[in-house]
Amino acid sequence: MQPEWLWVAGAALLAFLVLRRRSPRTADTPRRRAQPRAAAAATGALGASAAAPHTDAPTEEPSSPPEALATLRHLRRDALDAEQQAAVDRLCAGMAEPHPAFLALSRDPPDVEALAEIVRKDPGLTAEVLRTVNSAAFALSSPIASVQHAVTYLGMTTVQGIIAGAAASGWSPDYSDKQRAALKRIVRASAVAATAGQLLGMASGRTRSSLVATRALFANLGDLAFLDREPAAVNWYEPGSTFIDRLLWQQQATTIDSPVLGAALAERWALPEDIVSAIEGGTDLLLAPADKEATHGVDLADRLVIYCASRLGDRVAFRGLRDIADFDPYDTDDPECWFLPGAFTTAGLSSLPALLRDPSFRRRANKQLGPWFD
Repeated sequence: MQPEWLWVAGAALLAFLVLRRRSPRTADTPRRRAQPRAAAAATGALGASAAAPHTDAPTEEPSSPPEALATLRHLRRDALDAEQQAAVDRLCAGMAEPHPAFLALSRDPPDVEALAEIVRKDPGLTAEVLRTVNSAAFALSSPIASVQHAVTYLGMTTVQGIIAGAAASGWSPDYSDKQRAALKRIVRASAVAATAGQLLGMASGRTRSSLVATRALFANLGDLAFLDREPAAVNWYEPGSTFIDRLLWQQQATTIDSPVLGAALAERWALPEDIVSAIEGGTDLLLAPADKEATHGVDLADRLVIYCASRLGDRVAFRGLRDIADFDPYDTDDPECWFLPGAFTTAGLSSLPALLRDPSFRRRANKQLGPWFD
């Protein structure tokens, strides 16, 4: 065997390996997650979690947003055309007046006594609230007999979610079984978002957690209106659907989406302006980079906590999530998280995603959210 031949064969083998290593990924190849880099610790109470695993932000973001985002329009109520405004007016006009409990739930801080009195005066609402509280999901050692009692055992945020769900269930007694199942998923998403917002807000040390929880509770108000007034909407809230799916279906079918409709309805119901603004800004962090000058009147840190809490709610209600650690806000392979790494940096909350995997926080959060997991 000639030495020259060995050199030629070796060079050919090396070239083959290099070209194979650089070959483009086929459609069947799994997508790789972004590699982490060190992230600055956030200020406030969140800093205590900085040592937890998975605290890091992605090294780099791909150059352009995914196609799923390019198909959506970033709608604003002050820029609606005549057709879109007509859709808002049509859908809002058909909605029943809100239950007094909704108005009480929108106050911050919540008035437990006033809320309990509203529930007590409505026998149907009282029965639904107590039935839910005393269900097997909450696994209480002794029965709950009143709203005040429920708040003592479960906490105000959890009880707010239960009351909101019970009040929404009374809107349309003629719902089909499919509509009731969809309503249950929407209400579950809202309840999870409120509880997660409270927990993340407290841990971040950058937000008023009770206010964040209340805003998150109303984030799906537009979805309730669509389900009630748009015949096709019942198909948008099937298990497995995503936030992006629903927005796309809403825009295609009606020219508007749930943040626009929810904000308009909240304004008609005279809910606080901060709730109206928070609802309308529901797609801000989905469709555009974080911009402190475009927060729909809501602080960026608050918006970020509300958005993450709402995506957790979606995953629990529609996609079967049963552990908060399974949601990674730094996963830029997920279109719903595309702009979040930059938003965390801008808001000074770069370590907030680590909370979802911090053993102590994870255990506490999963326990509080547990009744909504099943």
